[in-house]
Amino acid sequence: MSDAESDSAAKEDNNKEFGGSNTDPSSEDEYLPPGAPRKRKAKYVKKAKVAAKKSKSSLFEIFNQKEENKQHSIWLSQMAAEKPSVGNFEKSTADNKLLLSILRNTRSGSDEFMNSFRKLEPSLVGNNNKPFVIRTEDATMETLDRLFNDEGKVIITSDLKKLGFNMPKDFSFETANELLGNNKTKIDVIDSRSGQTLTSTVGEVFTSIHKGASGDRIPNVLSFEVSKDETLGPTITIPTFVKQNSLVIEIDEAFEILLRESSSANQFRLSAQDRNKHRSLREEYEKYQRIVPRYDKYIIFSQAGAYTCLHIDLAGSAVYYYVVQGQKVIYLAEPTKENLDLYRKLELEKKNIWSCEEDVIRRFERHVVNEGEMVIIPPGYLHYVYTPVISLVIGGNYVTRRYLPLHMKMTQLEEKCLKIKNLSRNQMFLHFYEIMYAWLKHVFLPYFEATPLVGRYTYTRDMGFALLHGLEIKKESGSLYTSSEKKRLLEKLKDALNMTGDEKDQCAEIVANKNDAFAIDFSYTKLVVN
Repeated sequence: MSDAESDSAAKEDNNKEFGGSNTDPSSEDEYLPPGAPRKRKAKYVKKAKVAAKKSKSSLFEIFNQKEENKQHSIWLSQMAAEKPSVGNFEKSTADNKLLLSILRNTRSGSDEFMNSFRKLEPSLVGNNNKPFVIRTEDATMETLDRLFNDEGKVIITSDLKKLGFNMPKDFSFETANELLGNNKTKIDVIDSRSGQTLTSTVGEVFTSIHKGASGDRIPNVLSFEVSKDETLGPTITIPTFVKQNSLVIEIDEAFEILLRESSSANQFRLSAQDRNKHRSLREEYEKYQRIVPRYDKYIIFSQAGAYTCLHIDLAGSAVYYYVVQGQKVIYLAEPTKENLDLYRKLELEKKNIWSCEEDVIRRFERHVVNEGEMVIIPPGYLHYVYTPVISLVIGGNYVTRRYLPLHMKMTQLEEKCLKIKNLSRNQMFLHFYEIMYAWLKHVFLPYFEATPLVGRYTYTRDMGFALLHGLEIKKESGSLYTSSEKKRLLEKLKDALNMTGDEKDQCAEIVANKNDAFAIDFSYTKLVVN
């Protein structure tokens, strides 16, 4: 079945509850154990029917689960024998070309796809001439800043103490079951095998994964964010490095400082105008907290065999990802212009990475993230993920000032994909532009006003122009600011950048013609410092 046909089927079944089976086997032959002679088919089918009756499982489920277990054992043996970073480069063989052909012509995550993927991936994914993934135990702020911001490297480390990351004590599938087993929150669950997005409660799907009772589905929970959960949220401390680079957290801190200062000033006699300003600021912050979603505290749980297709995280955001239990295999490619242009093409045409030539697929490095390790991925990295064993992960996404142009451009691409129905709204960074206007108002412009000379530095001016170009096309009234408020903020930005009349006219011309031009220009991914 093609991906397009699968997507059509998935849409029809999109609202089904988690659990059960949609399998409709067309022939008993496909349920024979691998390598079993056809003449013994009747014997195997008879045994399977007896077992199926006892366990209330389908023939498909029994033999498929047997094959799954076998493949996972092989996979784990292979990984144990390998170095923990990159797979080996090998020239394509006739067998490999056949396997690659299967990946190109079957739906990602299906049984046929996964059987071929497991056999092919160690030989297909190979070394990069300039490694961009660094394993280090020196997780100091200085080291992380250099690797992440200056060099754009992916970081893998197990030095949690220096990271400042904390989670519930003795957190595991066993202890998490006490927290999550009865959670009634409704969430989306991706079934890797069928490609469908199903609906379930946190408790139902977590228990089914924990007990291995997911039927013929392979659930992959990627959308359970707990920042605003009064029980779970406080038990997770975001890594210090993430806090210091998160643009959203920067806005929170700016609001808190402003409110604290105005509250302190209220001890003295204030004019009615000042009291109104304080009230307005508090109302703005309360509204901001109410409407702006959080993406920095996810609890991710996946069944063995889960596969996540090629993607760049929402708004091109950075990722931190700690494997509490289990193991993840991540395949990464740098956010070069060539790779980002490729990604844009794939997204707009709704194709996957396996439709590309082999030399393109070989751009990806394969890395194993083991239990007790954290991976920090800078913005814009292309990646897909395989879960060889049942896994529990804590992670999050965050946008950064350093990669502001990339965040703007990726959001524009997402909007274009949304318009042609290649993407759903819940796969985007919701209220992204409202957040950017809040950052412009409470962080960037005050920064300019406090230190006017800073506008002369290339880095800061580039940041300002990235904001200006990205926000000019989003001046309509939003959930946080009115159209007139946005226009005033952009005029202040132009003045802060000391734009001449000609530059303002040029900016207006760019904006007028950039619905396509700016959105497809991936010529740079982060701000350049002179």
